[in-house]
Amino acid sequence: MNRIAIAILASLLSFTTLAETVTIPIGQQGAENQAIKRPKQGQSMVKVESLFGQPLEKTSPVGTPPISKWIYNDFSVYFENHIVIHTVIHQTQPSTSGMSERTTNESN
Repeated sequence: MNRIAIAILASLLSFTTLAETVTIPIGQQGAENQAIKRPKQGQSMVKVESLFGQPLEKTSPVGTPPISKWIYNDFSVYFENHIVIHTVIHQTQPSTSGMSERTTNESN
């Protein structure tokens, strides 16, 4: 019984030694995304639509105050009533074709 426990412990410890830690300084995280033009906090829905066009998708307002979201190719815009409160750049992930694809892990 003792030998089995030692064997299991040894095999588990060997898995942890195979891991690699990659550290990216905070100032360099997402640096390539900073050039993406996106709405600024305080802009109206009308202004956002005039600058960026129709979004791919619009969510209905939820809660009090009403919060809604517009989804564009590169970013999502969050509104309180009709004013921008936040934008989120979609995460860039490499594809199998070698081109970058933007995805988002947000849930509605």
